Amino acid sequence: MKIAIIELHYHEEFIHTLIQLFQNDDVKIFTTKSVYNNLPEQSKHKASFVFKHPDQKVKCFLSKIPTENYDYLFMNTIQPSMIDIPKYLNFKPKCPSCLTIHNLNAWYNKKPVLRKNLLHSADSFIASFYTKKLANNFGTINVVYEPMISYAISYFPHHNIINIPYSLTKNKKDININRTDDETWFVVPGTFDNRRRDYEPVFDAYIRMKVKHDNIKLVILGKYPYNDKLINDIAREANIIFFSKFVPRDEYDFYLRNSDFIICPSVEKSHTVNVVDELYGKTKSPNVHEAIKWRKPLMIPGYIPVPTNIEKSVISYAGTDHLEQLMEHGINHKQNHKKDADNNYYTTQKVYKRLSNMLFKEIGK
Repeated sequence: MKIAIIELHYHEEFIHTLIQLFQNDDVKIFTTKSVYNNLPEQSKHKASFVFKHPDQKVKCFLSKIPTENYDYLFMNTIQPSMIDIPKYLNFKPKCPSCLTIHNLNAWYNKKPVLRKNLLHSADSFIASFYTKKLANNFGTINVVYEPMISYAISYFPHHNIINIPYSLTKNKKDININRTDDETWFVVPGTFDNRRRDYEPVFDAYIRMKVKHDNIKLVILGKYPYNDKLINDIAREANIIFFSKFVPRDEYDFYLRNSDFIICPSVEKSHTVNVVDELYGKTKSPNVHEAIKWRKPLMIPGYIPVPTNIEKSVISYAGTDHLEQLMEHGINHKQNHKKDADNNYYTTQKVYKRLSNMLFKEIGK
């Protein structure tokens, strides 16, 4: 098959996922140099690329894509904002196509939502008049987190709804643990953002645990704000590993590859690009893909729904006291938790088998 993928924002990991899934097909990526530079090296050699020039308008770039020459097209990111929507509104692929939606409520909501930033509120409300029209340019909608499917079906009943995970599970042979097993590492991945993650229970539970266990480590990946007094005090008190600048991919992967537990302290709801609240795990994906990718036990707040296929590898907590108990249990039963996380549902082969059944039907093969 000839596959086209369009990504003009970020989400490089999802491009990598698609390239892995269609590694035996002819894949062409329409993107920017900055996105390309952030791709894993192995992906750069498994696809061909067409770059948008920095001065080129998005509309112009899209108009030159010969969509009729492809068997399938994936549109990976369109922001639900009037800064972005007009650029894509008239782009109608001439082949079967899929739009990945990362913020379901923002694409579905039609009511005004007032925030302190009234311009942001106005932008989101105006955008809501165009999101349905734009979604209708694509026959299929993808969500990157499986529990989001039920919301997507109710919001877009006339579309095919599929789930392609944000990341795929790495093969065992790709995992190279290069540290001794006398320590226990808890790692929190992703951008440091208090709007999207509730760090306080994690910090409090870890500080208590540190009194009882010298051989534990907490790593907060992502650049943290130097002017945050709470963070600076905590970092000194408990010797937590923070980063004052962007973490290079090799170092980022080092901590994830060597972690014993990944913690995803998502808040229950939040909003960013659009003013509409998103419910993590229901209308927006929580940052769990690193645990899926690296076959790691995942600690996550109990209000976040998880796919039934990975329930055995998920440890749900409710507040600081509960998380402290679970961290203690995790230290004492580390190997059992690792074994539960090892049998993951999201391997390349399993996801491609599910996906190809839909794709081949849609393109008539």
